[in-house]
Amino acid sequence: MELTQSKTRRKLLLRGLVTFAFGGVLSGLLFTFLVTRPNLQTLWFHTQEFWVIPTLKLWLLTIFMFLVGLAFAYSLGHLKGFVAFPVSRLLLGLLLLAAASLLPVLLTRLTPIMQYFMMRLSLALLLSLSLFMVTRRYYILAAILILVAIMVAPLIASLPDGFIQSFPNEWFEALKFVIASTLLCVLSGYWLMISNSEQYFD
Repeated sequence: MELTQSKTRRKLLLRGLVTFAFGGVLSGLLFTFLVTRPNLQTLWFHTQEFWVIPTLKLWLLTIFMFLVGLAFAYSLGHLKGFVAFPVSRLLLGLLLLAAASLLPVLLTRLTPIMQYFMMRLSLALLLSLSLFMVTRRYYILAAILILVAIMVAPLIASLPDGFIQSFPNEWFEALKFVIASTLLCVLSGYWLMISNSEQYFD
């Protein structure tokens, strides 16, 4: 009986993770479509001397598209019976995560290198707290993996730059988002599903 229950939980977890990965990839494709449009480049980037710098609008788009991907994946998971949490908790979690849109404004006084690390640390903390608010459970390993995913996504996205001399900034941002969105959606899905499973089988 316990073996059958364990197999059922593993199958549900795998199917749920695939669902959340799909949400992350879908939001990544939508993000890529918007960011790589030639007529929208001035919205997402501005040039300062020799540097092409992402704008605040690109950051807001990043947060919004991640929320869309995560909400879409959760909705699919909920319809399939993988996850179920009170709507009030979900809304509070989304509001807390949406607060990440304020990070560039709050961290403007820091040096660029400090901004780089503090933005990612703050985003990882907000996502972990948001998931805790929804599930009322905290998973340290998942929280660490969320931080690692946020840190390594830009490094992975920069690899093609070593092979393509003129790798455009918009494609770098798009690839970085696809990687981060997929990884973070999967980790968020894992957090939600494990918590849901524990509450169900307790």
